[in-house]
Amino acid sequence: HLESAAKSLKESARVTLRQTVEKEIKEVLKSIAADTGCQFLVYCLQTTSQLESIPLQKVTRMCPLHLPVLIFAYAEGQLKARCCVPQARVSHNANAETWMKPVVEVVGGSGGPPRGQDPRLVFNLKPIHIPPSDVDRIVKLALTEANQ
Repeated sequence: HLESAAKSLKESARVTLRQTVEKEIKEVLKSIAADTGCQFLVYCLQTTSQLESIPLQKVTRMCPLHLPVLIFAYAEGQLKARCCVPQARVSHNANAETWMKPVVEVVGGSGGPPRGQDPRLVFNLKPIHIPPSDVDRIVKLALTEANQ
């Protein structure tokens, strides 16, 4: 009985987190929809939840297909990220891997594409421990890279 109650509670927490993240992303997308000159999206989800339960793949799927996106998630002292660049926007100098590489280097982490996927289209930063004070600096670095 206790096991099923714990399972139910965990599922409820997962649904609540998903709804919170979806609401947050929808607000961001609504704010950039008015900006017709918007060329990309860099955003950091701040949550008190466990990092593993933040579905960055689902978050990037919610974003407009024509827009390159780099989504960070920071929770419990850990940062992870997912970068997606639409095929039509990929070039030798501008792709998911080249956008994410400076971030990976600065945090001293590691990253790569999901198994079997093109690193020019999708590139992930594996979770890494960093102090909260570094998060802004890393997001700003990603913005700087996107503007180049």
